[in-house]
Amino acid sequence: MSATNARLTRVRIGNSCGWCTEGYNEIETTVERGRIVITNRSDSDRKKFPDLTQQYQITKRDWRDLERLIDAKPLASFSKTSSSCPGCADEPIAWAELQFDDGTKKYVVYVDGADPIPVVELRQRIAAIERKAALRPK
Repeated sequence: MSATNARLTRVRIGNSCGWCTEGYNEIETTVERGRIVITNRSDSDRKKFPDLTQQYQITKRDWRDLERLIDAKPLASFSKTSSSCPGCADEPIAWAELQFDDGTKKYVVYVDGADPIPVVELRQRIAAIERKAALRPK
């Protein structure tokens, strides 16, 4: 994980389309111990398109499996800054961010659809957790 052996506290992934003119153009998924939160946002009329948020409980096992996935994968694709200019050519962007209990963060921003390999696996795992949590009775 982090160089200081800090513990993972939150994982955020998202997509954004800055040139989309109306409607919901950003989705963010946040996973923490015990819950997953999915938020759809709009850069246009916030009264017409208020944030839409869904929250589900997740199991301890789902969280541990996510931690293990991140532990097992090299974090070379994650940094503290963006090294390129994703979205500069009017392309949709995506991001992934890891937050640790010592306050450090590691993230990567890239053109949506050009996911670095570790992020593909991370997104797949989070999507599976979301599907499973949404099926669980409330």
